[in-house]
Amino acid sequence: MTSEGDTPVLYYKRGCTSCEKARAWLSEHGITVRERELFKNPLTASEVEDLIGSRAVTDVLSTRTSEYKARGLDKDMPSDAELLRQMEAEPRLLRRPLLQVREHLLVGFDQARWAAALGVRSK
Repeated sequence: MTSEGDTPVLYYKRGCTSCEKARAWLSEHGITVRERELFKNPLTASEVEDLIGSRAVTDVLSTRTSEYKARGLDKDMPSDAELLRQMEAEPRLLRRPLLQVREHLLVGFDQARWAAALGVRSK
């Protein structure tokens, strides 16, 4: 029996193609996760900071969203604290899906990386 702390956590956006592929893959492989929909229940700046740990904040920054350019982030990169504040205010700035497996954070959906982190063998 696994404790809640051992259950992977999926951070996603409904309607996001990569997120839906990830959710389908998890279901297909019988993997139970706790889900957090980022637009219904956004992460706070401190939650993002805790989630990324020692990684650079820019590792989870979505540079392909229109919000990235609209906020001028393509021209002038603010401090980490300001980036975290902006991610809290605008969840589109977070890359997704994010999957937290124990102390590991997987950014974006990559079947091979996810399978390795979750101990899934190829079918």
